Amino acid sequence: MGMGAAPVVPKGNGVIQPEIVFPTDGQYVLFLEFYPSNGLKETAALSLTVGSSVKPAPTPGLQVSLTQQIGDLTVTLKSDQPIIAKHPIYMNFEAIDAQGQSQTAVIAGMTGNNSQLLIVDDKLTKLLHTRLYQS
Repeated sequence: MGMGAAPVVPKGNGVIQPEIVFPTDGQYVLFLEFYPSNGLKETAALSLTVGSSVKPAPTPGLQVSLTQQIGDLTVTLKSDQPIIAKHPIYMNFEAIDAQGQSQTAVIAGMTGNNSQLLIVDDKLTKLLHTRLYQS
């Protein structure tokens, strides 16, 4: 898993699931870089609170959903697992267009190995990195 994140290839349902292990609890910012069908790199910046087994995040056990609108795409990273430090979780990456159609597979084809998820803690002392797609 390297620095706490491992790439996972697209699943048959059009969802991308990188596995992530956050090393400590606290605040993190996730930077998701990808290339939509227009071919121009886009970056979504999303904030996340990670709990610990002693002090869970504010909504442990509930689905975490981080969404940002980029052009006509709604880009979402979500997990139905509690986000707890030192526990592997899978976060689903999905991109839905204005017509409600998934564009995740199209983005995977356009992006190849150039799409990545960078995660930094609020103190800028920890960096996690993964590619979202493998060829």
